[in-house]
Amino acid sequence: MTRKMYIEFRTVEGIRQFADAVSKISGKATILSGRYAVNAKSVMGIFSIDLTKPLILEIADWKEEYTELLKGYLYEPVGYL
Repeated sequence: MTRKMYIEFRTVEGIRQFADAVSKISGKATILSGRYAVNAKSVMGIFSIDLTKPLILEIADWKEEYTELLKGYLYEPVGYL
């Protein structure tokens, strides 16, 4: 099942930590920003998009165990889409 959620980054170090966390996810993870889509496991890809507003993270093969990996990056109060 595909899951989408809003995320945000607060620091540059947070982006690196996010990419490391997402690399533990099996399958495809994509960040959507407007009409752009980048690989959520790529630090360079993440830096190529507008980071000033909330982004959409789409995980193709969602497992509940991923919730713990991503909880620090969820954009509140929206959470899951």
